[in-house]
Amino acid sequence: MRDNSIDYIEDQVRIIAESSRTRLHEFFVDYDKLRSGFVTKSQFQRILDQLLKSSLTPEQIEIISNKYDLKNNSTVNYREFCRSINREFPENDFKSQPEKNVFKNPEYLGTFRSLKSLDPSEEQALSVLLNDLNNYYSKKNIDLLPTFRDFDRNNIGVVTESQFLRVLTDPSLNHEELGLLIRKYQQPDMKGTVNYLNLYNDLMSRSDVHGHVSKFSQENLSKKEGAVLSIQEIIDRISITCHKEGIRIADFFKDFDRLRSGIITDRQFASALSLSVKKPANLSEDDLRQLIEYHRRSDDRCDYKMFIDTVENVFNIPDMEKKPLAKIIRPPRGLLSKTLNGNLTPTEEELVEKTLNEIGERVRKYKLQLFTYFKDYDRSTAFTRSVTKIQFGRVLSTLGLMPSAKEYELLCKKFEDPVSGDVNYPAFCQGVDEEYVGSQIENLTIEDENKKEISKKEYPPDISVVDMNELMGRIRSHCLASRIRVKEFFQDMDPLNSGFVTKAQFIRCLSSFGLSSIGSFNITKSQTEALCREYINQSDPLKCSWKKFEEDVESVFTVKNLEKNPNILVPNSEIFLMPPAGTVSWKDDENLKTAENYNLVIDKLREIVNQRRIDCWPPFKDFDKLNRGHVTSKQFHQCLAKLGLPVVDKDVPILEAKFMNNIGFNYVEFLGKLQPHPVIAPKYHDFRAELAQLNSKNNDYETNPFNDIQSIILKVKDQVYKRRISIYEWLRDHDKLNSGKLLKETFRRAINLCNLDLEKSEIEMIINYYNSVKDENYVEYKDFCHEVETAFGDVELEKNPLIQSKQLKPQLLHEAKNLSSDEQDRALAGLKKIAERVRANRMQLFPRFEDFDRVKNGNVSINQFRRVLNDLNFGSLLKELEFEAIMKKYSIRVGINDDVNYVSFCDKVYELGSFEYRKP
Repeated sequence: MRDNSIDYIEDQVRIIAESSRTRLHEFFVDYDKLRSGFVTKSQFQRILDQLLKSSLTPEQIEIISNKYDLKNNSTVNYREFCRSINREFPENDFKSQPEKNVFKNPEYLGTFRSLKSLDPSEEQALSVLLNDLNNYYSKKNIDLLPTFRDFDRNNIGVVTESQFLRVLTDPSLNHEELGLLIRKYQQPDMKGTVNYLNLYNDLMSRSDVHGHVSKFSQENLSKKEGAVLSIQEIIDRISITCHKEGIRIADFFKDFDRLRSGIITDRQFASALSLSVKKPANLSEDDLRQLIEYHRRSDDRCDYKMFIDTVENVFNIPDMEKKPLAKIIRPPRGLLSKTLNGNLTPTEEELVEKTLNEIGERVRKYKLQLFTYFKDYDRSTAFTRSVTKIQFGRVLSTLGLMPSAKEYELLCKKFEDPVSGDVNYPAFCQGVDEEYVGSQIENLTIEDENKKEISKKEYPPDISVVDMNELMGRIRSHCLASRIRVKEFFQDMDPLNSGFVTKAQFIRCLSSFGLSSIGSFNITKSQTEALCREYINQSDPLKCSWKKFEEDVESVFTVKNLEKNPNILVPNSEIFLMPPAGTVSWKDDENLKTAENYNLVIDKLREIVNQRRIDCWPPFKDFDKLNRGHVTSKQFHQCLAKLGLPVVDKDVPILEAKFMNNIGFNYVEFLGKLQPHPVIAPKYHDFRAELAQLNSKNNDYETNPFNDIQSIILKVKDQVYKRRISIYEWLRDHDKLNSGKLLKETFRRAINLCNLDLEKSEIEMIINYYNSVKDENYVEYKDFCHEVETAFGDVELEKNPLIQSKQLKPQLLHEAKNLSSDEQDRALAGLKKIAERVRANRMQLFPRFEDFDRVKNGNVSINQFRRVLNDLNFGSLLKELEFEAIMKKYSIRVGINDDVNYVSFCDKVYELGSFEYRKP
């Protein structure tokens, strides 16, 4: 039976809240929108159910609710409840011994010690037993906690007695000792269970392996026993540890400084260091006291802000965005790596070295890769580069490298990590395997102050050799060929649009659109300096006028102020294109002889190529992977050899003088002269002429167009009424000014979009009828729309509300057909013959036609219509002309086919036969 006392209930809530690290106040605030400090009982019970997972009975929840119902109005003061559960220190209780008001949590939250007391002899025996168990499990390197948790599925810190005995594997334990352990750690409120967390806590408190600070570390964190470190050495050690372990030490100090003043008390400073870097940095209490004294202020408080700035900026410079040219001191390679233990005696060092040499010989003999074997065990939360001592011995035993017990112990001591106690296996692998390099310390060069620095003397570029006209011409040619707009590159550097940029920005912009030594247009330093001086700003020599440069370059595209002089003749842009640099000009008098020899050589080669029918392009294409149109001089010689062209040595320089430039040999131009492709006349003009000729032919065939305007208007009204559309909405989109008139061509295009099934001649009659009186090129479309919309009723009914409006009665399809009088007479005669036969034999026409009408649209094809009439023996009654007149009368256009509307046909036959409508 559970205890329903208020203290027991509060203890249960307190244990669950503290074990789950839950802030009770945050649960209640969500329900207290007005921050009154009160919630209803139902809300209070809901929060406890959510928090405690049904650990309390409804009676217990009711008891605790009644306690904090201070107003007796079914509301609970959750602030008092949270203050009681959190056991806050009473602010107004001043006592001589305030430590008595401090409450201590259980050793493991959610668990309690057994209330049964043991005899002094049993307590002494238990202490000895715990020491023996600690020595056994430490020596075997066995961790009991994971094994117990395998049985604790609910994670409550409790297992059964049988499970407890299964975990304790020490063979030296007898039944009396096991019973003593069970009585000591028995869970008081759960019979037959044992609290393994308290046992584990006692064992860990007696262990000198877990939680101790190693007395040796790496070289940069080393500390000999009894050695006193200076304040700078302590700060360096903390800085390296924070950088290597990724510790944000500022977060530990800010928890104590709510106002962010940068100042905390001595005890808070020591607590922050203990929580953050005391153990990883191997700091002693003396080291902490030194740091506190160093950062102590006159008011006996510590300035942690200065300490954090010193630690976090050891390998960095604060406010780097304000100091872009500052040089960062990078830690030397190997400084942050794990180093070896330097606290071994000389005898132990010799023994370790001897052992490593013996293991190294076996590794070299059998060509073992030790690192991969150790790495298989290094699969924890991250790549720690360390394994446990048991895993280290297991790998050595597997590979047959296990030394003696003493040597193994020294190896573990030599390569042991000072914090975790594991073995640094990369350092061990590097010690026994010459080919493996785990880490190495960078050789630091010491600067000699007396050593003179040898600097290369830079000479100013010589701009006298630069021809500005040729340079600007090549820049214009480059921008024209690549379609480069100079303004787009300079305007980003000139946000104020002043037209001027600095010299460095000017050079950077030139490089951005290809004018550099590594760009598409190679430009030297002398040429760059000449451009800067050419466009320098006279009022400010440190800036260059990019606007003037833009005007000079972009003159290849158009003439400035062309809108003011529209009649000016704009030169052809192709005149600005220049051949690549290095191309030989054959217009000089001294090269006339060379030009004559070139003509002889090229004619000779062209004759050979035509006789042998050689395709000269593939060899050159094979060398030109980037399709630049150029090959090197050696590649040109190889191509001539592949093609088998008999070119003597004296003719090759002539060809190179003609087609060689700074880029290479222009084989495209060379092959254009040697093997020109036939010029194919453009076929675009012929295609346009042929297309115009095809369009000029009138291929539009009209079927029974109306010849009078009234019939055409009636046809349009019929279409508009049936489809329920407003033709004015279609036409007014083309009248942007709402003038009521449209061009004839625009009217044709707009009326065709309405899909009114009008023929061209009918549209022309509408245009002629509604032609504008003021301008013969326009159509009064509003008058046409008013006339058409009378199909729905009279126009301007708002002015004549009492008038009786009449709507259009749409014509039937067969009535709208434009037949001649002879055709109408023949159709009527044929229909009467069919009607007499139908009346005499009481025949049903619809079923025969519906068999062919699969889509139920009331239409059948002409062949199907003829077949039905023949099946009903109407073919002998009708003449061919009568049959054609009937089909023409009831024909309907469906897509591209002419079908027959059998519904109208049958209705007319039944009407002539004096049948009741649709009931023959």
